[in-house]
Amino acid sequence: SFPHDGSKSVDTAPVLTAPENITVAATDESGTALSNTQIAAFLTSASAIDVDDGNLSVSHDAPETFPMGPTLVTFTVTDSGDNTQTAQATVTITDQTAPVITLNGASSLTLTNEESYVELGASALDNVDGNVSADIIVAGDSVDTSIPGTYTVTYTVTDDKGLVAIATRTVIVQDAA
Repeated sequence: SFPHDGSKSVDTAPVLTAPENITVAATDESGTALSNTQIAAFLTSASAIDVDDGNLSVSHDAPETFPMGPTLVTFTVTDSGDNTQTAQATVTITDQTAPVITLNGASSLTLTNEESYVELGASALDNVDGNVSADIIVAGDSVDTSIPGTYTVTYTVTDDKGLVAIATRTVIVQDAA
């Protein structure tokens, strides 16, 4: 006799339910670790029930680190009658984070019309593409220290995924006292 349903036989395979496919933000250029909360929840949400054995634990072949792009995960369960079921779902790792621009020097400068403005530049890091400082485009106002006023210098950088970061520096030119 079978504990859950006497009409079933030991030859009945368990029912395995895989989670829905997910897309997760990359941590860095190598991808995202198995310990990421979204991935961990994905892996533990697979479930299996067997007519003879009840709820069963499910194993998976997930890597320690999910690389950029899609990774197919196979979930497997075997019941006491050696009936095995598999199901699959995909974890896709994508770059979802824009670079970060760090201005060299202050974000706001005040000069007199007797001083000259020296562009201090900026650096930019991206969690996937690394150092993208060479890709920074400096635009906005041309600072003319002979004309008092407020000038805005804009720094823009785009990573390989097309994610954009913008930073600004305000330069205030005042008449010399």
